[in-house]
Amino acid sequence: MNLNSQRMKRLKTLAKLLGKSRLFKETSVTVVHNFSQYEQGREYIFEPLEDGRRALIRGHGSNVQLGDYLILSHGKGSVRYRVEDIEHYVGASPLWIAIVRLHSGSSANQQFWMGPARPSCEPALTI
Repeated sequence: MNLNSQRMKRLKTLAKLLGKSRLFKETSVTVVHNFSQYEQGREYIFEPLEDGRRALIRGHGSNVQLGDYLILSHGKGSVRYRVEDIEHYVGASPLWIAIVRLHSGSSANQQFWMGPARPSCEPALTI
């Protein structure tokens, strides 16, 4: 068994134990994915919906989940959206499609900042 498979086995065991823990289930953790340094239309696709406060975002890589926040560049600043619904697609390059809502405040107990891994492929994202 190589070092990576040993680590994966330990991580799976830890995940099972945490999944059974009542305290872990009651903890509110919000992950913030910072996409502000990435190019819209190339590394993610942003499509505003009819009400202007919601959008459809398509991306790849990065482990975006329901309830997470996405930081996107907007003009000279950035805007935060919360993931309301998401579907993941497994393939050569994992894809996800999310419905997000513009978010101005935070009620999360904890936040972890995660910059998504830069996509490994150079061509523009097309879904």
